[in-house]
Amino acid sequence: MLFLFVIIVTFAQDASRVSLLIKQGRALNDSNRFKAAGIKFDSALAIDQNNIDALVGKTTSCMGLDEYYKTIDQCEFIFKKFKKQIKHGELTAQLKEVYVNYAEALNDISKYDEGIEQCDKALVLYPKDFRLYFAKGACLSNNKKEDEAVPYLEKAIIYDTILPGQTAPSDFTLGRISYNHGKHVQSVMALCKYVAEHPRSSKAKWAMEMITEQMNGNSSKTKEGGTIVYIDKSMLGDTSKDGRPFANDFHKTSMILATMGIMNGLDSMMGRNRPQAFMSRLRIFCSSLKDNRDSGSGFYWNYYGSYFVAMYNKDYLETFSNILFLGFHNKDAEKWVKENDDKVTAFYKWDNSFTWKR
Repeated sequence: MLFLFVIIVTFAQDASRVSLLIKQGRALNDSNRFKAAGIKFDSALAIDQNNIDALVGKTTSCMGLDEYYKTIDQCEFIFKKFKKQIKHGELTAQLKEVYVNYAEALNDISKYDEGIEQCDKALVLYPKDFRLYFAKGACLSNNKKEDEAVPYLEKAIIYDTILPGQTAPSDFTLGRISYNHGKHVQSVMALCKYVAEHPRSSKAKWAMEMITEQMNGNSSKTKEGGTIVYIDKSMLGDTSKDGRPFANDFHKTSMILATMGIMNGLDSMMGRNRPQAFMSRLRIFCSSLKDNRDSGSGFYWNYYGSYFVAMYNKDYLETFSNILFLGFHNKDAEKWVKENDDKVTAFYKWDNSFTWKR
């Protein structure tokens, strides 16, 4: 009887210890301390090798460390280990994270078709999980199927109710795709939002190169000193049968964007540094969005357009421009941000409380 009592107590202590290790591991994953989190999950698995929560947590730790092959092995182990339960529709809540990590890891090792297949399976179970929409969009985009990727990236933003507005991966990918397809207004808005959220990230410089190229317009100088502005037929606009503009129609702002190169001489004459020159263009850009907001419709108008118009109305363009140029490690921007910490704090406070329209 005493022996049985000891076994029961030991089992209870082990279960309590495992629960604590998993809780600690999740907290470490949430704070991006993936190596330390992995150690916690391994310790839990040393006590209970079949613990589904520890196994799932470890896939996130591996993914966070960019250990894509380990992530895939871990996910496939879970699918095999719990095959019977999965077949009977059990463990659905726990497995969501596994499907996401599995699809993203497949994307990162260029197994795009397999990643898409996993997303399709998972979306049947989790039809509103924004991470799965992003994973499928990323797989399609990287597999040179950009047009097919766009709706999934948009849905990734629409369904992201966990961190509204914190949609950097989708912002960057949508901005890059729009850039590749000559949709300059959409590209500028999405990429600017990405850089403002992560101005010192590894992709910020790349994003800023695309942004500044588009914000410098589509024009060239003649030998006589004049300026030629190149107009694409898409800038002329079009309407539906009832006379209303099509969804995501930005042709008026696109036309203005194309003429931005005319401002180069004025910027030089006024002695503007790069963030200041960008701000002057951004002001015209946002003013055009404001003038045409009421007639605009579609995802880009609702989500990005509303944000830029609101930022223009709040007069945050100077702060926003200098934050963006941190992506170029621009000395003028670095100096301005350092000297205007109160303005930067106020901007991000407003940004974090902004009500995103979807």
